[in-house]
Amino acid sequence: MSATSHPHSPALPDTSLRTLHPTIPLFATALSLCALTFAVSCSRRQSPPPTTPAVSCSLSTNSALIGDPVQVSLQATHPSSVSVRFPPPQTDENLEISGARREEHILHSDWTQTRITYTVQPFHTGTFSIFRDTSVHFSSPHTNYSLRFTCPPLHVVSLIPGTNLPPLRPLKGPYLPRMSLFVSHFKALLVLGLVMLPILSAALILLRRRRMPEAAPAVAEKAPHEITLEALRQLQQSQLMNAPDAEPFYVRLSQIIRDYIEPRFGIRAPELTTEEFVREAAQSVSLSGSHRLLLEDFLKEADLVKFACFRPDPSARQRAMNAAIRFVQDTTPEPQVFNVEAR
Repeated sequence: MSATSHPHSPALPDTSLRTLHPTIPLFATALSLCALTFAVSCSRRQSPPPTTPAVSCSLSTNSALIGDPVQVSLQATHPSSVSVRFPPPQTDENLEISGARREEHILHSDWTQTRITYTVQPFHTGTFSIFRDTSVHFSSPHTNYSLRFTCPPLHVVSLIPGTNLPPLRPLKGPYLPRMSLFVSHFKALLVLGLVMLPILSAALILLRRRRMPEAAPAVAEKAPHEITLEALRQLQQSQLMNAPDAEPFYVRLSQIIRDYIEPRFGIRAPELTTEEFVREAAQSVSLSGSHRLLLEDFLKEADLVKFACFRPDPSARQRAMNAAIRFVQDTTPEPQVFNVEAR
């Protein structure tokens, strides 16, 4: 039974794309462009702005060969109004800085990302810490602070693999020259000695004949009491003895007594002033009672001049001078007498 066609039956509609309305493809194209634009904008959407500063450290590689350059990066995220100071890598016989590059990237209107990249080269094998100072310093007109970071260590290996190294050979014994070589060396040394012997003998004779320079006579050092008495005589003959202002006289007199007490009695007090030193010495157990009384004689005069605005006449200064001279003379050690027994 075959199908038959009726010439007068109505034709079916053609549903191919060629018969669609012309605006439908345009609408589909516009919809695709909108979807693509939305996807691109989503992919370019910026991350939320940071709220706190942060620092980080990274290496281009954690293991390097001797002489290979290694990139060390320090990155800081901070407010734009703050300046950043990065620490430099430590340089010694193990590491050397061969370059540095600093970059800044504005994240937002108020935040900036600063990065500095150092290029270092290792010259010895081992494990090294690149930074001695692991703090990044931030400063502004209103605040100063630092943030610490952790930098991974750098492992440096040799160019020659350890498995390919040849085994060490055992140590050889001491080198013993041949007998003929030893004899030839001995002959050379003997000839050299025979040639040098007359020269050395002549040099010794000339040195003996040369007149030795006379030694300068030794100057006997003066004893402390002799130096002090000389200084007191000079002060007594100076203009300070009759000057209108008596304070310089008593200051110099106290200094002379201090210079005598320190080496004579072994009393050391460099942190005290001259007046404080003399006052402490007057109360020291190293001095006898009579010696302390002599010191107190001119200390009273000095206190009146300094603290009571006392203007003593030359006779008062002479009394203080006489007290100082008596103190030095009474404390002068007796000369030692050595008794040599006749044998």
